[in-house]
Amino acid sequence: MVEDRDPNQPHSRWTQIYKALADEKRLRILRAIQQGVDTLPALSADIGMPKTTLHHHLTLLRSARLVTMEGSRYRFDQYTWSVCREELEQYLGIESDDVS
Repeated sequence: MVEDRDPNQPHSRWTQIYKALADEKRLRILRAIQQGVDTLPALSADIGMPKTTLHHHLTLLRSARLVTMEGSRYRFDQYTWSVCREELEQYLGIESDDVS
């Protein structure tokens, strides 16, 4: 994807993604989803969070495109994560070999 933007400016999408990740509860939600806990009732029970609060956090994760929905099931969006990570590494000047 070719964009017309200043290469010295961080991508605007990163702010939304990393703000979504900068919350312990949302990190716990992502981990639970990755481990197969993928419905609102199951996540609520697993994490011990009321559904309304959980729904708020899931909305933020969906807005950041870190989570998608397939029917009533939540999925971690690997594509968004990999693209964001790749773009951030390019911006920071991290070579693939530098990451261990």
